[in-house]
Amino acid sequence: MHSEVRNGDSLAFEVMNGPSRDRIHIANMYAFDQNMSIDLEFKVVFAKRENPAGGTTRDFMALKNLQIMGVVHTDRTGYDFNIQGTCDADVKSPMNKCNTYRNFRFSMDYNAKLRTGVLRLKPMRF
Repeated sequence: MHSEVRNGDSLAFEVMNGPSRDRIHIANMYAFDQNMSIDLEFKVVFAKRENPAGGTTRDFMALKNLQIMGVVHTDRTGYDFNIQGTCDADVKSPMNKCNTYRNFRFSMDYNAKLRTGVLRLKPMRF
């Protein structure tokens, strides 16, 4: 069962594990620097299914070329952010099995303390 939620022409996915608050700010600081590249990895849940042992098995979606364009604090704790940017995502299959990456704009509500959030992908139009 796919875990995405459709909202208009955007897709929403659960983020289970991501980078620290400092790493996000450093990536934002060097977003347009040609000589510096900061790798960020977010574990994005592509699909969930129940397994026979009673637990949940999750497949993860691969993101590439993630570039943060802006970070906005959404509360006063310093841990909740709305992150905007672009990335390449394979929304057709988990972990790059089909290698069908497309370019997306993304918006993510992210808690850096819990390292969880919601990723919304919207296709880029050229």
